[in-house]
Amino acid sequence: MWRFAAIAALVTAMATPALAYERAVNPSCKLEAEANCNWGNLYRAKAKGLDLRDAAFLSAILDEGDFEGANFEQALMQLTYMRGGNFKNANFTRAHMHATKMQGANLEGAILDHTNLTSSNMEGANLKGASLKNAMLMNAKLSGATWIDGRVCAPGSIGECK
Repeated sequence: MWRFAAIAALVTAMATPALAYERAVNPSCKLEAEANCNWGNLYRAKAKGLDLRDAAFLSAILDEGDFEGANFEQALMQLTYMRGGNFKNANFTRAHMHATKMQGANLEGAILDHTNLTSSNMEGANLKGASLKNAMLMNAKLSGATWIDGRVCAPGSIGECK
């Protein structure tokens, strides 16, 4: 019986930080080039203009963060949460952003060339003036997004702005 209680306590202690939105899940995460921030909690982070090229942010929380002008070139950002964040003029060239959650994010003027955005949710995001040369948008949700030319994407826009 005591073994079961000890195992339950250990599992609970290990899982609690992952569930606590205000706590860092990956304490080794440092905002720098080639960083390992997988599963990191960077909620409301202030990181304007930082060089984060080749960094790993798999399943990380970047919601409401300020990453204006940051360099995410070739970063791994699959399943990353970027909702409501400021990524104005950020560089995501060749980043892997499959299934990223970017609802309401500001990506105005961002460079998303050769970026994998397959199955990403960009509903309500601002993409005005962004560059999407050779970006993969298959199954990307774009309803209500402000497109690169300033028009608002129609409800049900998937993979392209209608």
